[in-house]
Amino acid sequence: MSHPSRWMGVVLLGALSVSSPAQADFPARLDHTGALGLAVDLTTEFSPDLRVGQVDTTRFALEVSPTWGLASGDELVVVGGLVWSPFLPRSTPGPYKVNGLALTLQDYRWGGEAAAFYRMIRGREEWKSFLDLGLRADSEPALGVGPAVDLGLQYELSPVVGAYLKAGASLEIGGALRAGFSGSLGIQGRTYLLDAAPGTHPAL
Repeated sequence: MSHPSRWMGVVLLGALSVSSPAQADFPARLDHTGALGLAVDLTTEFSPDLRVGQVDTTRFALEVSPTWGLASGDELVVVGGLVWSPFLPRSTPGPYKVNGLALTLQDYRWGGEAAAFYRMIRGREEWKSFLDLGLRADSEPALGVGPAVDLGLQYELSPVVGAYLKAGASLEIGGALRAGFSGSLGIQGRTYLLDAAPGTHPAL
């Protein structure tokens, strides 16, 4: 008779080969369901003031956006950004004045922006399109709040990294009645570590 330990080893090895496939055999995930992400955008926007005789401006923004993938495959997106408006005329008062003394940066208008979007995603392979619907607030060139919409196309470079282009439009009411027409280039990183779905995780 063969030694019992030999048979025990054979049975154990067979069980492991069936119940514990290598991580490399897990199917790659290209959906956003359950993923937490962080996106960084570079944005250019033409922002005309719709009131007669007011100043139009072109703005540049660096935006950072946490994202949360929902069970539907869509995402919630929260945006925070630093905005630079370099082309306002010199007569425009800037925020960088102290006791009437004009500082060097007064002709280069800096401000902030914030937004929240519901992102509807279509496609589950490498290429995806998305539509953002939400609300946006800006501090420059005038304080304003209003609706915003973005339309974009994303390519998944890997299961956890995607690059995208998007175009947007907005209308803000407040210190001005201002429209916005923008274009953005961005990259999004994601992790699935908090997703409870078993057996489908990429490396992150």
